[in-house]
Amino acid sequence: MESKEVQILGIYGRSGMGKTAIAQVVYDEFSSHFEGRCFLHNVREESEEHGLEYLSDKLISKLQEDKSIPVQEMPISKRRVFVVLDDVSTREQIKHLVTEGICWGPDSKVIVTSKKKQELAAAGGLLHEMYEVKELDFEESLKLFSLNAFKKSHPERGYEELSKRLVAYAKGLPLALKVLGLCLCSRDIEAWENTLRKLEKHAPPRIRDVLKMSYDGLEVVQRQIFLGLTYFLGRKRKDQIMSLNDANGIFGTIGIKELLDKALIFVSNDNIIRMPHLIQEMGWEIVCQEWNKKY
Repeated sequence: MESKEVQILGIYGRSGMGKTAIAQVVYDEFSSHFEGRCFLHNVREESEEHGLEYLSDKLISKLQEDKSIPVQEMPISKRRVFVVLDDVSTREQIKHLVTEGICWGPDSKVIVTSKKKQELAAAGGLLHEMYEVKELDFEESLKLFSLNAFKKSHPERGYEELSKRLVAYAKGLPLALKVLGLCLCSRDIEAWENTLRKLEKHAPPRIRDVLKMSYDGLEVVQRQIFLGLTYFLGRKRKDQIMSLNDANGIFGTIGIKELLDKALIFVSNDNIIRMPHLIQEMGWEIVCQEWNKKY
């Protein structure tokens, strides 16, 4: 952050590792000090749906929506801006949005997140640094799980061994640790033991099996909302989804809050309901299974 040059940082790692969360923390902490800022979610998905020109225009438009008339009149090439491009999947996206599409002003900062290390590496000299997000070790995993399950950094008395066994199934993946911890928060030992038994039916369980524990704990109406968000509704504003569910006789406000509380969805800065990719893939799998049962 101290450098006066344009800095472009790549963050890579597999789904559920916390790339977006890390970028969001940095963005929230530093972006208000810049003359323009934009957190562009789902670059891969939006570029496939709308094209790179649309994304480039969207990025420029967001950077122009800022503080004062004098700043708005200043060209972007002369302004300090902070940009996050989340879930980039190709070198072409990086080139178009980072180096060819916009001339960045001095001291601007750009963070690019991607599941694909090879795509960031292929960008070569376009990036100044690359950072790999790795799995948490066991102690870190137990702490993250405990923060979500017990709201403190260590397990409650009597839950120590159960916690350690459950944490082992999450394999150091932050999303799985968070979702599993929230799923079991405030539940009794019997519920914890039942969760373990379900996981032990699979040898070994996949990460999606771990994540599905949270879905299994939802009420029927909450499951309907979750599957609708996963497969049918696409990216809509939080208030739109609540109104749509309420109109259909589903209590959208309560259902959305429950999904937020269980970390199955999150609301972005632009008030769009979004879903972590691993959670979405789990939802698709559930929809396919339900379809196969019926037909």
